[in-house]
Amino acid sequence: MWERVMHALAPQVAVDLGTVNTLIYVRGQGIVLTEPTAIAVDRTNGHVVAVGREAMSMLGREPRDVVVHRPIRSGVVADYELTEKLLRCLLEHALGYRVRPWVFPRLVLGTPSVSTYVERRALCEAAHRAGGFHTTLVEDGIAAALGAGALAQNGHASLIVDIGGGTTDVSLVTTAGLITAYSLNVAGIAMDRALSDYVLKHYGVIVSEEMAEAIKITLGAALPQTPSRQMTVAGKNAHTGAPCEILLTSDEVFSVLNGPVEMILQGVRLLLERMSPETASDLCTTGITLTGGGSLLRDLDVRFQREFGIPVFRAESPLESVVLGLGYLLEEPAWLEHFRCEEDDAEWESEREPIYSAAR
Repeated sequence: MWERVMHALAPQVAVDLGTVNTLIYVRGQGIVLTEPTAIAVDRTNGHVVAVGREAMSMLGREPRDVVVHRPIRSGVVADYELTEKLLRCLLEHALGYRVRPWVFPRLVLGTPSVSTYVERRALCEAAHRAGGFHTTLVEDGIAAALGAGALAQNGHASLIVDIGGGTTDVSLVTTAGLITAYSLNVAGIAMDRALSDYVLKHYGVIVSEEMAEAIKITLGAALPQTPSRQMTVAGKNAHTGAPCEILLTSDEVFSVLNGPVEMILQGVRLLLERMSPETASDLCTTGITLTGGGSLLRDLDVRFQREFGIPVFRAESPLESVVLGLGYLLEEPAWLEHFRCEEDDAEWESEREPIYSAAR
């Protein structure tokens, strides 16, 4: 009975607040919520109309008084007030009750390893305003390594490549903490935009975000496919405005996605060039671990293996690696204290790449 009371009054919750999806883990229950990081609000009074999947289903089909927002960009808070509203709604959905003044949730949130003090502060403030009584931040690279089971217990270094929606975070980690990290604004959304731009430029057809993602999932690959596959793509004629369909091949999709994939590989190369010989010898055994939704791109692990010549592993649950790692820290308070973020700026703050442009 006392445990139930404590769970109701002081729930312990881990949140992976991503650019595309938000996952929530409740201590003792596991992952209880996976929703798109989207919120629909009334443009006249700012009231919340819908969140998550319901909000995303309105995208491109919004009533005239409703607008759909994605308040997280490149893994950090882009709109403080909307992030607060979204997080509060998702927390209440996950817990099954409203967050009242006498409820004291303890939150563990993931943050990009290259996030600045200002960005971390904004995330903590949004979490506090959403009802969080106490908030602890943990770098996504550490959480992903824990969730993927890639953190070597013998103290050896592991390389984690987390290809999310807005960013790709490359992290070199050990049980002692984060060694170094590198972040690129090239990930799932950049791939979708590259495909949308290609279809518009070569076929004169405008496709939705949903259709661009479907093309990536169905035809996308990091290596040429044999035999070539095809897919019917529906969209809007850019000149007449009429609905239309085109036939797209996997060869075309590979040529488009090869640009973003090569940029991710280049980011990994840059980090590998900076590591010490001791770390290099560790990676011969621990290899590279791929996590995040973008790691599900067909043959991406094979492409990495060919490029770097060391073992490459894909996490068993790549979409859930970060939140599973955060959840593990909830269950092991000593490890949480060990891996919690410091409040000062990250030393590698400048190690960011510009947003990928498909036009280049």
